[in-house]
Amino acid sequence: MKKTFVFCGKGGQGIIFVANLLSQSAINENLHSIQTQIYTAAQRGDVSKSEVIISDYQIDYPKIESADYFISLTKKSLLKFRELINDNTIIIFDNTYEDFNDDLFKKNVIYKLPFTKNSFDYFNRCDYTNIITLGFLIKLIDIIKEDSVIKSLEKFKKDLDNNKKAFFIGINLYNNSLIKKEV
Repeated sequence: MKKTFVFCGKGGQGIIFVANLLSQSAINENLHSIQTQIYTAAQRGDVSKSEVIISDYQIDYPKIESADYFISLTKKSLLKFRELINDNTIIIFDNTYEDFNDDLFKKNVIYKLPFTKNSFDYFNRCDYTNIITLGFLIKLIDIIKEDSVIKSLEKFKKDLDNNKKAFFIGINLYNNSLIKKEV
């Protein structure tokens, strides 16, 4: 088993943090994992990207040529890194503020959900969008246990109670309001 993930959005959305959490959670499951990222001008609000590979065997090459899962919190980052999307890539997109034309990805399974809206609804701020998205993803991929993610969150300790709550909000989003386009 080998799964590849691309997380992208704008700087400040916690893209690298959430990719790091996914990678650490896989390691907690005794899986192999590697995480890479780009920084560029992302700290000033430009696009940000992080890649994660999870495997049950040793990973020989850390770069992703095409993603199994492409998680985008902005349209700009989706379009900028779309060369990493193939016909089998599952796309997860935060459609709180913007949408994209599904015709661009006719063969893909696409999940469009308002992750940022949920962060505002529950916390009155967007800081937890990334963790809500991770909760959704963990349920979708079904290869990492929820406890392994909680264990990873506990290592970071920052805002632990709200991060745990956000994670379970994402799980509930998956369980209760799954919106999916299949071709």
